[in-house]
Amino acid sequence: MAAFTLTVHHGSPLLFVAGGHARLPDLIGMVEMASTVARMQGYERVLFDLITVQIQLTRDEHVELGQHAARTLAAMKRVASVVDPRFRVGTSEDAARTGGLQLRTFTSLAEASAWMVQP
Repeated sequence: MAAFTLTVHHGSPLLFVAGGHARLPDLIGMVEMASTVARMQGYERVLFDLITVQIQLTRDEHVELGQHAARTLAAMKRVASVVDPRFRVGTSEDAARTGGLQLRTFTSLAEASAWMVQP
């Protein structure tokens, strides 16, 4: 099992590139880190590139992740995630949006990047 890795790229938007196998604590930690970095550096948009991540979450964990993201990233104008089409469930996105977070999940980094720069 490949270790979960995370790289931060400062720019517009703030970009987190992850890889490996991810469980709920890994993804919650990533959201927490994004919140901290964004707040300290004044970012309003965060993009999570999870295209190479093997996501291992139950449906309930997807909901928990979305709810946590909504609470933790509430100050963000836009948040996007990019996942492999095999892991595109929509449950985390729905939970985050229900919680008021402007979040969209994509299966293409180009599409996510284009959405992130829209006013």
